[in-house]
Parts: sequence; structure tokens; C-alpha cells
Amino acid sequence: MTKTIKITSNDIVSHDAIEAALKAANGRATAHTFTSSADITDLARTAEAKLEALGVPKAMRAGAAMMATSGSKLPRAYKYTAHATIVRLIRRGAGWYLESAGTTDLHPGSTPAERLHLTPEQDAKAIAVLRKQYTLVATAG
Repeated sequence: MTKTIKITSNDIVSHDAIEAALKAANGRATAHTFTSSADITDLARTAEAKLEALGVPKAMRAGAAMMATSGSKLPRAYKYTAHATIVRLIRRGAGWYLESAGTTDLHPGSTPAERLHLTPEQDAKAIAVLRKQYTLVATAG
């Protein structure tokens, strides 16, 4: 993938571009993979909700990223590795963009993950919001 693709819920062109990028990454694999633009739109919504829950204001959200691996946990008894899709979404001022799509292998017992990456400024804001929710108690000693 050479350019980022804007993630929207109602733009046919971006849906087609996202699905083409996923198809290029997945090849013929369909099990344990992201296969539709709806999967990616759901990830963008999840990432936005996580930023909201952390208290990061919309004006500060640009620069955040979400890394996600498709699929579900493979049982330890599963004999083979499974091909999965790994994507990176980036938050810009205008919304979320699909930055990259590739493949990875899931091994028996492994669990796919979604991981939000924050800038240092976003991290500081999230910590400041958290600290407003409690008070430190001085200990005698």
C-alpha cells in the first residue's frame, strides 16, 4: 500500500479502495482475516471511542494510531498457524485513515489484539484527565 485511504461510512470509492487493499494483503485467504471495509470502519470507531474514553479532545486526536490483528484466539490444540491481517490506522485532523495492511501468522494459543498508540501530548492529556478523578492521600511517616 503506497497511500493512505480515508475511512468513511458512506463513500463507495473509499470502501472499494479499502477492500482492494485488504484483498491485496490477504491474497486468497478469507478465514481469520479482515475482508470488508466494514471491519476497518468498526476499528476506526473503536479507536475513536478509546480516545474519547481517555479524555483526549478532538483537537488533539491527530497523530494517534491503531494497530489491529484480525481473527480470534486459536486453540492450543490447533495444529497449524493461521494467516491473519494486520492493519495500521492513523488519525488525522479529518478522521481515520488506513495507512497499511499486511499479513501475519497467528500461532496456536495466540490472541489477536487491538492496540492504540498515542503521541506524548495525547498521553499527557489522558494522564491529566485520569488524575482529576482521584486525590492522593499523604502518608504519615
